Amino acid sequence: MDTTKDKGMKNIVKKVLLTAAGLFAFYLLSLTLVYCIPKSAMVENVAESIGVIAQDGKYPNWFFGSPVCFFDNYSDSRMLNMALQTSEHPFHAAMSADYEVVEGSGDTEFAQYYDLVAAAEGKATGSESYGRMWHGYLVWLKPLLTFLNLHEIRQIIYMVSFFLYLLTILAMNKKMGFRAAFPFICGTLMSYTTIITINMMFSVDVNLMLLGVMMVLLFSGNRTYDRYEPLFFGLIGTSMAFWGTFEAPLITLGMPLLISMQMRQRQGKNAKQLWGHLIGNGAGYGIAYAVTLVLKWVLAALVTGSSDGSAVSGGWIGLPPSFREYSGRLVSILQGYLTPLRSMGILIGLIAVVLAVLIIRFRAKKVAVGRLLPFAFICCFPAFWTLVLFGHSGHGFTRFIMMISVDAFLWIVMNFIDWESFRDKLKKGCFGKTGLLG
Repeated sequence: MDTTKDKGMKNIVKKVLLTAAGLFAFYLLSLTLVYCIPKSAMVENVAESIGVIAQDGKYPNWFFGSPVCFFDNYSDSRMLNMALQTSEHPFHAAMSADYEVVEGSGDTEFAQYYDLVAAAEGKATGSESYGRMWHGYLVWLKPLLTFLNLHEIRQIIYMVSFFLYLLTILAMNKKMGFRAAFPFICGTLMSYTTIITINMMFSVDVNLMLLGVMMVLLFSGNRTYDRYEPLFFGLIGTSMAFWGTFEAPLITLGMPLLISMQMRQRQGKNAKQLWGHLIGNGAGYGIAYAVTLVLKWVLAALVTGSSDGSAVSGGWIGLPPSFREYSGRLVSILQGYLTPLRSMGILIGLIAVVLAVLIIRFRAKKVAVGRLLPFAFICCFPAFWTLVLFGHSGHGFTRFIMMISVDAFLWIVMNFIDWESFRDKLKKGCFGKTGLLG
């Protein structure tokens, strides 16, 4: 005879399976439907978009002259090329995820641009498959291209991203106070989060990260959510695998995980509970992300008849085969850490001075160092990413996931400040009237 606990577990498993089936059905149906949009409905706006890219160049750097804050027109060109594709067999097209190429483009510096031009003008000489990923961004990109060009789409993306960022900051300050909002703001600003979302490629990962953080802020404290939070992190993982790219997916795990861990620490959880929380949520995200990608690989292989393993991994995963390459990878890690820090030197200096003054003036009497170790582990996420991945581990990509390290490090430092004394002191002055202290 089933106990109440057994019945409850069966109901949860049933709901999880139904949710997974529903999401999988949505992934397939939505991609199939957008591949029904005819090329003729998009080609005019794509042609106008080509003009935007031609004017900007491959990796335009519009702000501050910083090597960190550049835009990836190389990848956006590929996204437009894929969005332009259509077929009489939309399901097959969605699974194979082809893009058109032109002979000789591989010998140029900006191959993706010349492939896009050929695709728009009907002069492509062949096609290649990108079937290892879902490319869920096509669900919104294809319909938008029927009405808007790249410049107009970027304006919409930027406004949506900035509004979402502002809501996240306000919600974080209200629920957790400035103590948590300050490290988050510093980490995201150092990664130019409010600027890089102009780029389609970068906006997907950043917006999914912000939505994940909002989920934690809105639902944390709810008994059902707190009990089954790994399943909710699984929802973030599967969403990233579908909607996102392979630009900086780690931020969609690291940043929501940091906020969740901070809330658990504030609730008085001990070090063992925090480690369990970290492992559980990380596993929930990782399993859902991996399963979602594997299902796409399997479907793509069945539909296209290709079982090439390199098409699955994309040459991204694996450790360097030699000590020399391993040493080069370590150098890449250092570049990934130092480049954002160097370009934001003034901000870093000001933060360091402020924190030094606060620690001297409001030093915490007792700090549970063991409870900070899980945050130190999360701080190393970018290093782990860099060591494991080939194609996307250079400092050009690591600069975005650096926000995880900055947020985690500053949160650790904040624990050495008697925040309550500091806040009480400010409340007695003019800052207490602003409401900014939570």
